[in-house]
Order: sequence, then C-alpha cells, then structure tokens
Amino acid sequence: MFCNLLPNRMKHFFFFLLLFSFSNLFCQKEGNVWPFAFKAGLIFNNPGNIIDTSNVMETLEGSAAISDAEGNLLFYTNGGGRDPLVTLPSDGAIYNRNHEVMYDMNGVEGGGWSSSQSSIIVPNPDATYLSVPLSTPCLRRKIHAYANKGVLKGFIGLTNFTDHFFRNDALNQPLSVGITPDALQLCDNQTATLTAVATLGETFLWNTGVTTPAISINAPGTYTVTVSSGCCATGTASVVVQGPGSLDITITGDTVLCPGVNSVELTASAPGAIGFLWNTGVMTPNVLADAVGIYTVTAIGACDDTATGSITVRTPEPIALETYQSNTLACEGFDTLRVITNAMGILWSTSDTTTTIIVDTLGSYTVTVTNGCDSTTATLEVVLPVETKRLITNVFTPNGDGSDDVFLPLYDCPAVSDYEFRIHNRWGKEVFSTTVPTAGWDGKVDSKPGPSDVYMYVIRYRSIDNVEVNRHGAVTLVR
Repeated sequence: MFCNLLPNRMKHFFFFLLLFSFSNLFCQKEGNVWPFAFKAGLIFNNPGNIIDTSNVMETLEGSAAISDAEGNLLFYTNGGGRDPLVTLPSDGAIYNRNHEVMYDMNGVEGGGWSSSQSSIIVPNPDATYLSVPLSTPCLRRKIHAYANKGVLKGFIGLTNFTDHFFRNDALNQPLSVGITPDALQLCDNQTATLTAVATLGETFLWNTGVTTPAISINAPGTYTVTVSSGCCATGTASVVVQGPGSLDITITGDTVLCPGVNSVELTASAPGAIGFLWNTGVMTPNVLADAVGIYTVTAIGACDDTATGSITVRTPEPIALETYQSNTLACEGFDTLRVITNAMGILWSTSDTTTTIIVDTLGSYTVTVTNGCDSTTATLEVVLPVETKRLITNVFTPNGDGSDDVFLPLYDCPAVSDYEFRIHNRWGKEVFSTTVPTAGWDGKVDSKPGPSDVYMYVIRYRSIDNVEVNRHGAVTLVR
C-alpha cells in the first residue's frame, strides 16, 4: 500500500536505493537474509535468486534479522507489540533459523507493528554463537530475564527487551549441577529417589541410562548425572550411596590445645549416618574439646550399623629445629635444603611444605615451622664458593708407575661449561687438546712418548656463575 502512494519515478528511485543498499551487504553476510512485510523475504546469498518464501513472520513496518558470517539465517523478529487497530493480541515473536517461534511476546512486549524500527539486533563481539554450525540448535533458547542491566559478556540483548537477554550457550560454560540428597545410606530391600538439580537443565542422563531428572534406586553405589542446557553447556554431579555396614567415619579439627585457648572444635563426618554419639555425651557431629585427651565418636547408620573413630587432643610440644644444606649448587647445579623438626607444619619461602626442597637459584631461603600454637623461622643462604679450587702440578712423570702419569688440572667442581684444555711444545705446536674436564695428557705426542721438556698449557672455561675463566702456565715432562 505504501508503494502505491508513490509516483512511478519515486518508485524507481526508491527501488534503486533499495538495491544499492542491499548490494552493500554482500561483503557483510550477517545481513544477507531480509524477512519483512507479510511472510515476504529476500536472500542475497545467490544474486540470481533472491526471493525468499520461507518467512512465516507478519509485520506492518519494522523487522530485524541476523545471519552468521556465511549468510545463514540465525533468527529474526517483527519487534512484537500489537496492531493498534486490532484488539486481539498480535503474533509478535522471535523466530529461529527453522522458522519456529523461539519466543512468543504474547502481544504485550516489543515495539509494536506500526514502528519503522520495531527492533534492532546488535551482535556482541564476545558472543560466539553467531558462527555455530547450522546443525547446532544453540539459538533455540528462550529469552531469560535479568535484573542488572549492566554489561554482560556472552549475552546479546534486543533494544525492545530492556530486561531480557539471549543466553549464549556456545560459550560452553559448565552448568552448576547438584543431586539431592547429597548423602544417603540404603538398607536391604530399601528404595530411594535421587533428584538432579540444575536451573538451566533441559536434558538429563544418569549413568544408569535413565534420562529423567529423578531416578529411583535400590542398591548402593556411585550415581552420576550429566545435564545439558539443550545446546553446548553441560555439567555433571555424583553422589555415593552407602550400603549396610559401609559407614566410613572421619574426624577433623585442631588437635592442639594452645595456652590461653579454652577449647578446639572437632567435627565427625560419616556419609549416610543419621546420628553421632561422642564419649563426652554430645550427640551432634561437632564437639568442643576443652581438655587434652582422647575423643571418641560413634556414627549411627540408617540400617542400625555403626562406625567408630578417635582423635587425640594434646598440648603443644616445644619446637625443635635443625637445618641442613648440601652446598652443591656450584658443582651440581642445585642445592638441597632440609629441616629436621618435630613441628606439625612446615612452610618454605618457596611455598613448599615438605621437609626437603631442591633449589637452583642463589639467594636466601626461609623456613617457618609451627607446633600448632607457636612458630619459629630459620634462614639458609645459597651462595657460590669464592673460587673453584685448581690443583695444577708443574711436573709429571708419564712412566707408568701409577704416580703422576697424567697431567690433569684437578677441580673440586668439574661441572663447568665451554671447557678447553690445550698443551703446546716450546715451538708453539699443539700436542694435546680436550674439552672434557676429566681428561688429561698422558705425555704422548702423535701417539708416541713425548720428549722430556717444558710444555705450555692453556685452560679456558665458564664457571657455574657464568664467569669466563682463563688460566695458563708451564709444566715439565720428565722421563
């Protein structure tokens, strides 16, 4: 009707602008599908055939649609509201890619039919669902209300729904899933019901094969449920169902009664238990221990079975602490630090909590030990020796008697790098060379015994602290 009111020249100009606008969309395929009017539509993925007859939407003026990066339709809407001339509710809705109603506005939401811009879709750059495969029904989600209208990453809003948003399941965030009851004991010939709890759960799968939120059980064991939101997000939960005689009791709490402290709290836990009895007469899982001694608790199961546990509360022992250090960093590349203590807790400055740590960096290392009430700290310094020792003789006798048969610079730490050891005769000819710190010269020249003479040696290496060292001197070969 609107076009009939335009002169022919205006119609042609309007159609030219329309085509020009559509042609600009070919490089941005998110806008390639245009549902509009009364079940009409255009698709610009194929320039040879742009007529779309699959649109089921009706709208007087405004509409909005969004496609993925390949031009495949994701969802579209007429903006909702109602025709002001019609008293019945309009069919305002948001439709998915399969042209099914994804959200029904029921004639009470949206911007209205008679609006040139009844709705607008703004892709969220953090929302990945705009490029999900067509086979993934991620967009068949309802719209969910939210109270805070601030920036929500992973969600996309419609301007006419200021208190709603689409949840982006493609972010694959795990669902929060629980099972009630979370502890249970089954007696002989007894049945019970387990129920999965998940706010956004749509499909359920138990490890028994059941696909309902609740299952009936008649045997002890571990029961696990996997819940899906209907798209990409999933979550799991498990519960261990105890059987008769399978109570397992544990007691936790501070077992040291420090000076000036009136009591410490002990807690008993036994999954499936229906009652507890301490040797102090207390019948709750928790008890306050106000004196040193042995505290015993009995857990009572639903099948009249019991389990008993004990724990000892004591006063703190005086802290004894000794430290040990290997001082091997220069030679082996690491140092071993150790404490010998009767303390209950150990904490190194490296965040380790063991009695022994291995370090490979120079510096100060502290260790703090505690007996539950008091603590003490020790410091160990990891440093390099002032200089690597060099034991270099100036005479050697390679005569096979087992004494001074090899000329070898002896190091207290052979773990050096870039090592070179060379020997030259009096005319400068090299008669021996090696890069192995433990290899020495046996006095041979060209595989034959060398003559008695004075020879020059040169030693080069890089120390463990990355310092280049150069040594040279003379050695006399005596036969």
